[in-house]
Formats: sequence, structure tokens, C-alpha cells
Amino acid sequence: MRSSGAKFSLRAIRQYRARDIFPFLALRYFLGGEHARSDRFARFTAPQVVRATRQSSYMAVPYFKEFSGSGTLLHREMHMPTAVEALAEAVLIEECSLRAEIPNRAVCFSYWPKQEKDEEGIFEPYMIGLQARQKAVAQAIRNAPDAEVRYLDIKTFYPSIKSEMALRSWGHFTEQIRLPADFEKLGSSLIEKHSKVSNGHILTGPMFSHFIGNIVLRGLDDEIAKSGRRIFRYVDDFIVVGGKSLQADVDWLRSKIEEVGLDAHEPDSAKSLSVSGAEWLRSASDFESGDIAKAWMTLVGDIKKVLLIEPDIGERLVDRLREDGFRLPIRAYQTAVKDAGTFSRVRELRLWGWIKAKARGVSIETILRDAISLRDTLETQLLDLFELGEPDSEFQRKRRITKLRYRMGRSLYLSEKGFFERVVNHRSEWPELEVHFALMDALITGRGDQVVRMGGNVAQAAAQLFSAAGENVEFLDEVKESTERIGLAIFAANGVKSRTRANVLDGPILQYATGPISRQMFSTFTGFLRDAACLHGIGEARHGEIMKRAYDVAEEVHFDAISLDYGYSF
Repeated sequence: MRSSGAKFSLRAIRQYRARDIFPFLALRYFLGGEHARSDRFARFTAPQVVRATRQSSYMAVPYFKEFSGSGTLLHREMHMPTAVEALAEAVLIEECSLRAEIPNRAVCFSYWPKQEKDEEGIFEPYMIGLQARQKAVAQAIRNAPDAEVRYLDIKTFYPSIKSEMALRSWGHFTEQIRLPADFEKLGSSLIEKHSKVSNGHILTGPMFSHFIGNIVLRGLDDEIAKSGRRIFRYVDDFIVVGGKSLQADVDWLRSKIEEVGLDAHEPDSAKSLSVSGAEWLRSASDFESGDIAKAWMTLVGDIKKVLLIEPDIGERLVDRLREDGFRLPIRAYQTAVKDAGTFSRVRELRLWGWIKAKARGVSIETILRDAISLRDTLETQLLDLFELGEPDSEFQRKRRITKLRYRMGRSLYLSEKGFFERVVNHRSEWPELEVHFALMDALITGRGDQVVRMGGNVAQAAAQLFSAAGENVEFLDEVKESTERIGLAIFAANGVKSRTRANVLDGPILQYATGPISRQMFSTFTGFLRDAACLHGIGEARHGEIMKRAYDVAEEVHFDAISLDYGYSF
């Protein structure tokens, strides 16, 4: 049971599960003790530990970024913090957000801190911000029917934030809100730790980086709001709505970005789209919940409810879903509902009566019926989208890609391999969807070589799918790069059995992932991995078991291939 005094551990667990499994696993091992789970530990002890630790301990994980024009695979290096730092981040962000609204929600729609009593992560889900911005832009266009829309993007946002810039913005912000000295020092310590690793810049990966990014742009956001200009920001991506003054507004925004010390992409960049207001309004409802979204949420919700009411049917439900070609990662619920204290937690959340009422009439048969119906609808819509003619503009192509990704992400959990063979025939027409095509290829062939080359985020999506299907994976190519080793480690940490070349099981990350964890690792490993190994303890690796067990009964299962729909804006 997770007590109501464990808000910060719940927030950190949920936020980092959506980011990367290695900090998630480290947090799970760290929070195995009741004392470490408490808000008192998070609020008082974790910040002290971070402030007192001079060494920077981050795990670098290459993530898929894109393919270059010449077809070269490009990665973005993410840095994952230790468990105690993740807890300290959660506390610090709340302390700041209780004293000031950050960011200005009239202008910025990304990384909104959670409300004080909310346990669901550190920030609001990205889709909430995207939907809110979409509505704000649509309203601005409707208020000016002759308006045009321009997109403007900051180049390499987080890596461009120098530590001096971050420290200056942080100092000014904390002075304004009168943040207690210990928390001000905590933020400064985190910035300095980032700087040591990144040669004087903010890291991409830690949750505190997103908060600092909003603080660095806080002055610009406030200027936009005061100016009355119709400019809407999501992380580093701006949408500018204007009529005759549009170009002047874009030029003004460029100059203000430069004043901050950052650079925007050039006007001829692919990221600097221009579109008429009338055309943009065709996309106004793109992020609203449609029939597929509602059916998906009902399906996943029914699975959780029936497992809470009848936990013993979990194995039968998994078997039946697999027999029909589904690969839904529901074992986390199945294990969680058997944990001691689950029903006390359900009562604490006042969910028991609601769950019993909503679960009436839900069974394995109704879940299968709904899953098959959703799959049929999804596949029909996906094929129809592929068969449409070429989009008539770059903006409409972007819209089509969003719709295809949305459906392909869910299809990966619902569709059978024969359907994937039809979908991958469209690969050459849509290079922007290569991640999803590669995941389908991996499931068709049973080989994971390409997905581990693509980066940790793609490897995790694939590993979750293989694990949910109960299938093994093969790696037949020679392993040459650290990116591939990390990908192999991700499969191992998810409990997926694999067949590999003999040369790949060396190196700290794979030793940690495959186990057993030995006393020797405590001295030979360094940084993040040493901390993670110590938290795990001596013995056979427990990662696969942990990945199949929810931390709390209120926790939602994270679908890694779906989070690739939009991902994070960097």
C-alpha cells in the first residue's frame, strides 16, 4: 500500500516511467523501503543529499531523433538522473509552483506543474497542453478571419541554454518568489551538475530541465502576454497568428529570442511553416478525443477494473488476448492488485464503489469483443489514410502524419502481424513514420537489430511489445555501438528472452540488465549504474518482474509505442 504521505515518490515514479526505464527502475528499488517513500524523506533528506553530492551521476541514453536528408540515423543524447535526484526535482518544482504560476499559461502550453494534491506525475500530460494550445490558436484565428499562421522554432533548445544563463534566470526567479535558501541552493546545485556533464549547458532528460526552460523564457512569455500579440508556445515551438502585422510580429519574436541568448530556425527551414488561417482551422479538432480515443480508454479501463474486482482471472485474460493477436501490457495491473494493502488504497482513493459499478457486465468476453471491434475500426481508418492522395501542402502532410502515427501506435498493440505486412508496403511513401515501420518489422521478423540501433526510446517500445506478446527476440548482427548495447539491455530489463551473438554480453549496462548483481559491481561500476546496482542489491536481476508490477493501484500502464505519437519537444 502507498500511503497518502508518498505524493512525491508517486509523482517521480510516474513521470520517469514515461521518460525512460532505467531511472524508473532505480526509483522502484530506492522506494522499496517505507522511509524512502515518505514525503518527509523527499522534502528534507533528498534535497540535502543532492546538495551535498558534488559528483554528477547521470546515465546517458541515445534516443532516436530523425534521419538526415542523406539517410543517416541521428540520435539525441538524453541524461537520466539518480533516484534521489528525481525525488528532489519533484519537491523543488512543487515548491516553486506554489509560489508563482510558471509558466504563463496564457502563452506557454507545455510542462505545466501538477496541482498540489495531484499524484499523477510532476507535470500535466503533454496532450493536455497540446489540446489547450490548439483551442487558443483556433480562437485567435476565428477572431481575425483574414489571419495567417506562422510556425517558429528555437534551435536545439535545452543544449543551447548555457549554465550561466540558467543560473542567472534561476537567481532572478527565486528572488522574486522568495524561495527559501535551501531550495534556491538545490536548484543551483542541479544546474551546476548539468554543466559538469554537458560542458556548460543544461541537460536534456531531467524534469528540472523543463522547468528551467520555462524559467529562461518566462520574461519572453510575459512580454508576449502584455503586448497582446497572438503568439502561443509549446516548449521551443511557437505559433504566431496575425494579419497585416504577421511578419512584424515574427520579426519581433525572432529578436526577442535572440535577446534571451537563443536562436530560431531560419525562415526557409522546414520547421518555419506558413499557412492561411482558413487552412489551419481544418486542423482545429486534430487533438480532440474521437471515437478511437474513447474506445481505447474504455478498453484499457475495463481491463483494469475487471482485474481489480477479479484478480484471479488475470492469467486467463492475458492468454485469451494473446491468442487473438493482441499484445497489451496488462500484467502490471494483474500483479499490483494482489499486493497487500491494495484494497485499503482503493478505499483511500474512494474508488471502490465506482469501480464495482463501472465493472458490472465487464468480462473477458466483453473485453475481447471490444478489442476486436476497436482493432477493426483502427485498421480500416489506417488503410484509408494510406490510400488517400498526396496531401496538397506541407502543412496537410504534417496533419496526415499525426493521424497515421496515432493509429499506428495503437495498432502495434492490437493488430496481428499479417496486417503489419500490409502497412509496411507504404514505407517508401512516408519516411517520417520510419520508427513505427521499424517496430512493425521487428514484430513480423522477430529480429530487434534495427530497433536497438535507433535508440533507447524505440528499443523500449519494441521491448514492451515483445514482452506483452510473450515472444522472444533475435539479434543477429554484430554489436558495435553503445547505442545497440543499451538497446539490448532494455530488452533484458523488460524480461524479454533473446538470442544474441556471443560478443554482446560484456560491459556494465548489460551486466546490470542481465544480472546477477554482485558485490563486485558496487566498486567496479561508476555513477548512475553503481547507484542503481546498490539500490537493487545482490542477487538475480529483478528488472523484468518490476516492469510487470505497478507501483500503486492508481497507476496507469504506460504504452511506450503510443508515447512516440508526439513524444517530447526538444
